[in-house]
Amino acid sequence: MAVVLCRSQFTRRDAQFVVSRLSKTARSARALERLLEDPEGWEELLDLEPIYQALLDEPALCKVSAPFYFYVLTRRALLRNGMDDRNLCDYVAAVLAAFLRQDRMRHPGWAGGRKSFVNLVKVMEKAGEPGEASFELRHFLADYTLFLTGIFPQNVEARHHGAPGMDFYEAVGQAYYRSAAMDPLASRKRLKEVFLLLAEGFRTVRVSLNQMAERCLHFAQPAV
Repeated sequence: MAVVLCRSQFTRRDAQFVVSRLSKTARSARALERLLEDPEGWEELLDLEPIYQALLDEPALCKVSAPFYFYVLTRRALLRNGMDDRNLCDYVAAVLAAFLRQDRMRHPGWAGGRKSFVNLVKVMEKAGEPGEASFELRHFLADYTLFLTGIFPQNVEARHHGAPGMDFYEAVGQAYYRSAAMDPLASRKRLKEVFLLLAEGFRTVRVSLNQMAERCLHFAQPAV
């Protein structure tokens, strides 16, 4: 269930979109195309207002990839709340892109099959077991709580009296990102620093996603 980072998935069409929004002459278009051949060349350009505004104003016409779309929106949302770390942005955007595929809303590696990811307590019991599967499940739990509280906060807050609320989900997310960060596998997968940032800044990231979802995204509410 590994999350594939967004910046590794940008497409030729994404590059063409950037060039079309930022270039005014054929010469500037060629210069931008050369710049975008270098992965680092994307970074400053994606923070520019015309790119963000175009995704807001004409999302159906932009024809960009989901990783590109979520990276640009997530980057802006995190910057608004003082979180300027591109690796953090990349990971969070990748979580959104992955979970918004419906099959990602279910976890195939526990309880013998494709069960709806609803009963956190049962899944948390599996996460306490040793081994790589436990590591994957712990950061899956953390990713899921970030996605749910970030994109569907109303769903969490509107649950029946006595059900776990926002504080519970935040605590679960923080705890499992911290636990996953301490696993040697996190260092081997180069995720330790991102997981620590998410453990410490879970609420800020969650609020940033709330603001992004309210401004930019419109989805039906999933069952929790």
